Amino acid sequence: MVASGLAPKILSVDDTDANLFVVRQLLEPLGYEVVDASSGREALDLAAREEFALFLLDVMMPELDGIETLERLRATAKTASAPVILITAAGLDRARVERAYSLGAVDYLEKPIPAAVLRGKVKAMVALYESNRSLRARDAALAMKDRHIAILAHDLRTPLNTVMAAAHILQHATPTPAARIGSERILGAARRMSSMIKDLLEQARAGSGELPMSPVPMDVGVLCQELVADLGICHPARNIVLDVTGDGRGEWDRARLCQAVANLLENALEHGRGDVRLSVVDRGGKIEIAVSSEGRPISLERFTELVQPFRRDSAGGEGLGLGLYVVDLVARLHGGKLTVAPTEGRNTFVLELPRKQL
Repeated sequence: MVASGLAPKILSVDDTDANLFVVRQLLEPLGYEVVDASSGREALDLAAREEFALFLLDVMMPELDGIETLERLRATAKTASAPVILITAAGLDRARVERAYSLGAVDYLEKPIPAAVLRGKVKAMVALYESNRSLRARDAALAMKDRHIAILAHDLRTPLNTVMAAAHILQHATPTPAARIGSERILGAARRMSSMIKDLLEQARAGSGELPMSPVPMDVGVLCQELVADLGICHPARNIVLDVTGDGRGEWDRARLCQAVANLLENALEHGRGDVRLSVVDRGGKIEIAVSSEGRPISLERFTELVQPFRRDSAGGEGLGLGLYVVDLVARLHGGKLTVAPTEGRNTFVLELPRKQL
């Protein structure tokens, strides 16, 4: 039996009380809540006020028969796709059968109905209803999450604009070379952040999980040097060691790749210990970017969870849980992949990207 208050509701419609009683008795073992309606009009009134997992409609009823009731159910948005089974004491002629199916009836049964047949069909229809309801709830939750992300991305623009304005003032007002270099770094990082916020806003609006791509000729080694310099300012107590081996030139989306490598570095700085090692290795037809730091080895199962959106590391953190998801997405959009190579006391995230030869 399904717990009271949680049971799916079934609307049984028949102008004969005895038939309504039989249906209730046959369905009682399933634990569903069966609601009776003695006419098509009463069924329509109930359907307007409550949600039903399934409608069982008797065909032969006065005023509004089962086919007419079905037609009116389909004319209302709330019940436009509700499962309906027609019940008849006599076989339906071909024209009425075709009419019923054209209106979306899923089946029709002839009286007397074998108990096993009725229960089997009702269980199948209720299971379909439950599955669809779960999908609708999930879609609603995802839509709400997208709205929250869109609001966050929009609101982040105001403090970022303040940072950029202050950096511009510093750039022109400070006399020392070191101060000018610092203000340039602030502006560069703020511009990248502005681009990321724009992308996050677009992604939330689209709800597609995809990011626009604009590949350009670039050098990964130079990009990594810039990121190490920027993050070194933000994390002066940490040491980031960069090693570039071979030719780092190729054609990729620079903004996306910057976003991916920055996320890997920030993840290592936040969740790892000791020196962070960043390496760029020329592998001929591809480039391998690896970020390594000390920490508890991450299992393949945990890594699979972390590349899903809105999953955060168990060590904590205040991010949205999009970091590794974005890195993995950028890798896949370039035709590459992101992997993790855990060793004793250390984790190495490896971003492999095919290279278009210039």
